[in-house]
Amino acid sequence: MTARILCAVDLTPLAPHVVALASTFARAKRASVTLLHATDRRDPHPEAAEQLEQLAAPLRSAGIPVTITLEEGEPAPFILDSARGAALIVMGTHGGQGVERMMLGSVAERVLDHAPCPVATVRDAFQGVISRIVCGVDLVDAAPLEVALALAREMQAEVIVLHSAREVPEEGRHNLVPASYCPTLLAEERERLHAALSVLDTTGIDLREAVVPGRPYRQLVRYAAEESAGLIVVGVHPHLFGGTAHHVVREAECPVLTVRGAAASKERFR
Repeated sequence: MTARILCAVDLTPLAPHVVALASTFARAKRASVTLLHATDRRDPHPEAAEQLEQLAAPLRSAGIPVTITLEEGEPAPFILDSARGAALIVMGTHGGQGVERMMLGSVAERVLDHAPCPVATVRDAFQGVISRIVCGVDLVDAAPLEVALALAREMQAEVIVLHSAREVPEEGRHNLVPASYCPTLLAEERERLHAALSVLDTTGIDLREAVVPGRPYRQLVRYAAEESAGLIVVGVHPHLFGGTAHHVVREAECPVLTVRGAAASKERFR
């Protein structure tokens, strides 16, 4: 095993689900896992080492090599520094309550914006199985789609490739595009999506294409919920504060894998 997955946990009730997600990726990628926790000086966890050992137990039972790292300090810098050379970061979002919940959200967003590799986040219960992946594509950067296709092969999962035509209003909404022209715009976007997929190797993958009107993040969250997706894959663009990826991570019911675009990083989760 050469790939390493960094699993950052906050020792809240969400932590076992974060570890379960890391385990799913580790099995698919035949990767080891570094389980780490940064103890905040203002809110120390005296039993952190013992809790980390308990969280590591199911990973070891599955035959996944595990290393435990515990440090006192700010979580985000610790995670980012530890992520050097990692293939993936797995972490929770909004795992606590009150101030802790706000801090965890800021940690997740900082990691999303500055991580040198893809980041998988989970904000709710995770059942350990990913059989359907919804991948949001913008028809500019193919990196998220390439990652989704690679995962689909390894997990034997179905892929739904979703593209949002933001110029076309969602049902019940209005914008400057005349209603009579919307069907033409949607047809053009379907042709663009099909052309983008035609140059990629999708052999052996159960794949569906979908073009929907409206804002990408709303459609990704809605579509994933309606299709009972186990994972959303979406590109992250750090210069866009509060962009599509940030909204999806905050609102999606299922785990989200954010992939930095090819222009921002040469790193690939393969």
